[in-house]
Amino acid sequence: MGVQLDWEVDSGPGSRTVATEDPNRRRQRRVVRLRFLAMMFGVIFGLAVTVAVVIWRLNEANAYIESLMRDTVEAEFAALRLGDKTAFNNIQRSATDDWLTYQTQIFDAFQNGKLAGTITLTGMIRGVEIDGTRGRAVVEWVEGGIPYSQAWFYWRYEDGWRHVPPDTTFWGKSELLRGQNVSVQYQEVDAALAEAMGIRVEGWIAGVCGPILQCGDLPHITLAITSDIYTEKGWGRDTNAWTLTLDSPYITGARSDQPFSGQTLETVANAIAERLVSAGLGSSEPFDRTTDAGYLIQATQTWLTGQFVGLDTGSTVIQSLADTSGRAAIGTLLKALTPSSKLEVILTVLGQNDVRAVNLNWSDFLVKRIRLEFDYASTDNLPGIISLYTEDARQKALERLSLKTIPNAVTFSISQTGNAPDGAATISGTARLSYADTIQDTPVQFVWRNGTWLRNS
Repeated sequence: MGVQLDWEVDSGPGSRTVATEDPNRRRQRRVVRLRFLAMMFGVIFGLAVTVAVVIWRLNEANAYIESLMRDTVEAEFAALRLGDKTAFNNIQRSATDDWLTYQTQIFDAFQNGKLAGTITLTGMIRGVEIDGTRGRAVVEWVEGGIPYSQAWFYWRYEDGWRHVPPDTTFWGKSELLRGQNVSVQYQEVDAALAEAMGIRVEGWIAGVCGPILQCGDLPHITLAITSDIYTEKGWGRDTNAWTLTLDSPYITGARSDQPFSGQTLETVANAIAERLVSAGLGSSEPFDRTTDAGYLIQATQTWLTGQFVGLDTGSTVIQSLADTSGRAAIGTLLKALTPSSKLEVILTVLGQNDVRAVNLNWSDFLVKRIRLEFDYASTDNLPGIISLYTEDARQKALERLSLKTIPNAVTFSISQTGNAPDGAATISGTARLSYADTIQDTPVQFVWRNGTWLRNS
């Protein structure tokens, strides 16, 4: 018996057959995927909550530890205000007695300043940093109306935070500020100082190289601030010849409002002035600082330092040269110097033949000459003394050998200028010599001879 199968076939153009998935199976798979995603997000959320709670608890614990340290600092200042040395000493801690002895001296100094009305113990805490069991606080007091900040260090013992000797390894992470001509290497504590120093020194170089001195291709300068008191300070050597290393002022106390000031400012200003003057010289040969050329180099450096820090350093020759002929004349003078140059090189640079025509204030040069006499006398350097006098005054030079006591200070006041019998220019005035308990005024005359000023009386 045959079986007949009837097939319906759509044989029209473009026809096709599409297989479809069971809807129940598709629904089940979607449910499984949603459950997995919900579980994954639940786990992530749970972990996030756990981490947040842990961080919150850690922050809470750190905040509590910091609050205890702040309480200790405030208690230390309270003891200073009250003059309670026992309470103050109880906060100090060290393995040796040296720290307690030193802090006792600090306590006494604060008390003396407080009684004199020069110190106000504000006790402001400008910053706190904690690393495990060690802590650092930058504290402030006012002295002479000026706010000062200093880094104090603490250690967390079982009985609480205690003030310990400075930990120079805990000065913060190292940073670098790089400018066009100057870079500053520093650590976190010295951040404010580094920024102020970098900006100001950049300004010094821009204001000097070109407008005043002919510095040429000046190497890049690096200023390295360190808290390590054992690191050698000053300019480096060889490959570090243009790196100036200096102490962090926060070791002993820096101005809160002007961190780049005081001894730090003077040190950097003098060092930069020295390098700029050296770069502006026309000769690489060594200069003897007792000669006229050596004097002009030192006087320019001193004058430039004064320009940087805003003080009159008494470099009367260089200042009067800048006033009468323009500041660029100083750079031209340095380029013209050789080790054998005498003061007449100034006349050459200015295109003059007569020293009276340059109208300069020679006071500080004459003071240097008088001081040099005492230096030569103290070492029995007869040829040196004779070189400072005219031929007519050589006998006076011999008498100077008996002057073994060097005065603490020397000044020279010009009373008049005139002419010698041969027509040479003269300067007359009074030399004031200050000793420990006496002051001696001596009339002195200088005459322009052989391209320089020589003593004639």
